[in-house]
Amino acid sequence: MDGNLIRFNKTAKFCFIDIETYNLCLNLAFNIPWQISTISYTGDQTPEEHDMLVKWPPREYCTIKKEIALLNHHNQEEIDRKGISPQDAFKIIDEKLQEADYIVGHNILGFDIYLIRGIYRLAGKDWKFIMPKVIDTRSLAQGLKTNHKYDGKSNFLAYEYSMINHRVRGVKTNLKFLAQEYNIPFDESKLHNSLYDLTVNIALWNKLKYEIELSMTPP
Repeated sequence: MDGNLIRFNKTAKFCFIDIETYNLCLNLAFNIPWQISTISYTGDQTPEEHDMLVKWPPREYCTIKKEIALLNHHNQEEIDRKGISPQDAFKIIDEKLQEADYIVGHNILGFDIYLIRGIYRLAGKDWKFIMPKVIDTRSLAQGLKTNHKYDGKSNFLAYEYSMINHRVRGVKTNLKFLAQEYNIPFDESKLHNSLYDLTVNIALWNKLKYEIELSMTPP
């Protein structure tokens, strides 16, 4: 047993993060994250949750289609009533990501990181510290399902990006499909709520981590 493997680490602090947005554009000029959620924990400690509705100033070119609003539970009245400013959301996000040893998301490298980067740039802060910490569960699943399992030796971030871009016909790695494949219970009607998606992704990570040889200090 290799005690240096991440699956045996009881002291590392994990931060799972997910966002819901108006559309699939990767630029804040045309898309904004209106719900941002994080779940942080260390070992067996009780997880700390932050579920933020973010109220942005009106943007001429940023709109949400009715079908997308239904899919991701967007409710403008609730956002107007409970939403916080992007600046207040950033303070919470930055604190959680700074203190984390590992930042975990599903397709974070293919989507979320671009909007998170935009938020950091708006705040005038450096975002690059995030990258060496990232674990993308979609990338790991893609590697496992296409027989390109991480070898434990090569640059881990480079491996993750290569798997994000490794498309194979018929291979499905969305959160719903993987939850079904790994026998993770979930309520489909609650998917695409960022906080709920995080609970499913944590369960997925707890399955995937036993299938990869990832050390606590990956190359």
